[in-house]
Amino acid sequence: MNSGSAGGHGAQGAAAMQPAQSCANPNRARVTLAGFDPAKQVVIADLKALLSETNVDINQPDTALGCMAAPNDGDCPGIFRALGLPTGASQRFFRAS
Repeated sequence: MNSGSAGGHGAQGAAAMQPAQSCANPNRARVTLAGFDPAKQVVIADLKALLSETNVDINQPDTALGCMAAPNDGDCPGIFRALGLPTGASQRFFRAS
C-alpha cells in the first residue's frame, strides 16, 4: 500500500521534499483525537478498520499490486476513506486508548 502524494513532478533528491500541495493529489489528512492525553493514552492504528472496505486478495485489473495512491486505482477508495482522505473526511484508522 502506498498512500503518499500522487500526481507530483516525480522530482528526485532535495526537490522531492517539496510540499505535497504541489501535487495534484497530496493525500494528507489532519488527524485529531479529541480528548487524547499522551501521558495516559496510546494511539492505535487499527488495520481492521483500514482494510474493512478493501479486498486485499483481489487486485484491480491493469493496476499495480495493491493501493498505489493513484486516483484511478480501484484498490484505494476504501483505504483512503479509512485514512480520512480526501482531506476533510472522517478517519477511522487511528484511535486513542
